[in-house]
Amino acid sequence: MYKKYFIVLLLIYNLVSFSQCYTSGGSTTFRVTIVRKTDGTLWAIGNNQFGVLGNNVPASTTYNSYTQIGTDNDWSDSFSVSDHVLAIKNNGTLWSWGQNTSKQCGLDNDINIFTPTQVGIDTNWVAVSTGGVYSLALKSNGTLWAWGNNINQTLGINDDTVFFQGTPIQVGTATDWAKIYAGKTVSFGIKTNNTLWSWGNTQLTLRQQNFGYPLQATTDTDWEKISNNAAHITALKTNHSLWYWGQNYHGLAANGVAGNFVALNPIQITTSTDWLDVETNGFNTIALKNNGTLWSWGTNGYGNFGNNNTTNSYVPIQVGTDTNWLKIFEQSEYVRSAIKQNNSLYSWGLQPANVFDNNTTNVKYVPTLIGSECLLNNASFDENNKISLYPNPVINSFKVTFNETINANVIVKITTLLGKTILVKNSILKNNNELEVDVSELNAGMYILTINYNDEIINTKIIKK
Repeated sequence: MYKKYFIVLLLIYNLVSFSQCYTSGGSTTFRVTIVRKTDGTLWAIGNNQFGVLGNNVPASTTYNSYTQIGTDNDWSDSFSVSDHVLAIKNNGTLWSWGQNTSKQCGLDNDINIFTPTQVGIDTNWVAVSTGGVYSLALKSNGTLWAWGNNINQTLGINDDTVFFQGTPIQVGTATDWAKIYAGKTVSFGIKTNNTLWSWGNTQLTLRQQNFGYPLQATTDTDWEKISNNAAHITALKTNHSLWYWGQNYHGLAANGVAGNFVALNPIQITTSTDWLDVETNGFNTIALKNNGTLWSWGTNGYGNFGNNNTTNSYVPIQVGTDTNWLKIFEQSEYVRSAIKQNNSLYSWGLQPANVFDNNTTNVKYVPTLIGSECLLNNASFDENNKISLYPNPVINSFKVTFNETINANVIVKITTLLGKTILVKNSILKNNNELEVDVSELNAGMYILTINYNDEIINTKIIKK
């Protein structure tokens, strides 16, 4: 019987190259979106100003459909898109391209880069964040690094005589950094103990004064994520509550007030404690709940809410009625993109022309499928050393054991070989490395298991007896 399952799996696997399966992405100001497929390739669409499309084509080039960046298939899910791009490969090397007039690509020159170029020779990079004209990155040893334009001392190196830093330089000596968030004039970092730190132009972001080096921003020890946009911040806590501070441009505080005011301390956005992720830009915010629904607020000039209208809202409103959203992107002011639980990609808002089947209308007011549905949410069944799964074959339940201690929300998704999602489980692990999944109601057969946590996506297969 298992041989028959394996043959079916091989047949489906051979079809996957014809499907559209995605894991992550990001958008930037000039309507450029870069996405990663499940096969480890990167794809781009939009305007090539500054070389951000990464294929060594003229700056005047526009891709009206997703085009692969080079031929490499070893890109990780750790990449960040601004007017320049930072991306990490599976081997831990760091690559950059795009606008480089402030040396933000880390290559010790100020020439725009039109193709992915390796930054140094280190192989222990794990996370990146692109600011407007500078860059932040983390290494696997918990150290923080910065380069690019140091206006407002956003690099955090406590030296206002440095205007441009051409190569990565370590920020302080701390080895407990976990997450980083570059912005336009202020930087944030979260440490492994979930404390929040900031530096740069922090006058409207909790401390009301500028600092050239990281200082703890609040006494709270439960910060999960920051979405950083200039003078306003939206943040997620570990209890899945959502918070806001800074200037209330465009009603982004989500309290029903459209006019501008300044919140110098965090204010909670609704009383809900079921938020899973959030991304904000200068005009609107999008957030994901743990029940798979999407929500938006702010201004809606290009149909950014995905509700088939352009009506603004200053409180969260649901995007359509779907309950199978999995991941949202770093967002530009114009384009919205998100991935559903079957790893299919959807986009809406102001798009590059002709992206949807040569339709010349480049504004989409509802989430619209890019390409075709993902037939299989898994393009690789390679063994990995990050988890152990037992028992497999499964009778009623199985346990997932991580080979490291996890402090994160873990999403477990089970799909059929044809890509139909039949189970999604959200589990918050706190100083733990194990979770149990009940599959007693599944029919006998082979299934695809996807585990998503901390921007890691692990794919494997299970057999239900």
